[in-house]
Amino acid sequence: MADLRGFDAQTVEPNDSFDPVPNGDYLCIITTSEMKPTKAGDGAYLELELQVIEGPYQGRKLWDRLNLNNANETTVKIAKGTLRVDYRLGLDYWVSEWICFEHTGWARRKAEQWWKARSPDPVPDTAQHAEDLANNGALAHPERVTVRAVAGEKFERIIGCQLGPKPEPSPLWAVPDLDEVPF
Repeated sequence: MADLRGFDAQTVEPNDSFDPVPNGDYLCIITTSEMKPTKAGDGAYLELELQVIEGPYQGRKLWDRLNLNNANETTVKIAKGTLRVDYRLGLDYWVSEWICFEHTGWARRKAEQWWKARSPDPVPDTAQHAEDLANNGALAHPERVTVRAVAGEKFERIIGCQLGPKPEPSPLWAVPDLDEVPF
């Protein structure tokens, strides 16, 4: 136990509030991530530490856990409702961003803006559908990614992305000609 003899709380400025950050949409970066086993030992979750990077709560920390390996299918579905996009910027230099198609509020609006800037196709409702479309050429290719590193933060921030031309609409969205169906 710490020795607090001689400590006088009257001589120390109080810390900032530890009140919870109110419900709302906040622009954050992931500062720490780690896969951990579940308490029962029958699964695993991704533990994330996030930091608010703008607005009145700038600097505050938030935490999230994504149950990526769990017996509860709904829990896994919620966790997998995001799409991780990795950009290779050098021989062994990657930066990532998370696009949250299955979320609501600010995260969903950001996903919609991200998709509309890159594709003529309608915004997908799920991360899996977005991945399927992306793997079939539905997104414009990034030509330049601008990244900002901030001292003391573990991950860089993607602050800009110059894109090539949007591709033609994906055939996955095409309405099939039912006259050609052999039944």
